[in-house]
Amino acid sequence: MGRAATTTGAALTSAREGVVATAGQVASAATTAWTVLKNRKIVAAGATASVAALTAASYAAGRRAERGTHGPITRLTGGRV
Repeated sequence: MGRAATTTGAALTSAREGVVATAGQVASAATTAWTVLKNRKIVAAGATASVAALTAASYAAGRRAERGTHGPITRLTGGRV
């Protein structure tokens, strides 16, 4: 075979390998999407729990920041003196 045939064969092999790699990536993405879709209730529950935890932490941090402005006696008695 000539040099042109060898070059053409190498180009075709390279193109085929690229197509196979791309197909594998598409299949991987589709599998991931299907897994997320299949487990959407679990994903939604996790997201809800995360938002609830963030809200509670923000509320607690705000309450703690407000409490720092009172003196020790006021904090001890809860502001009832």
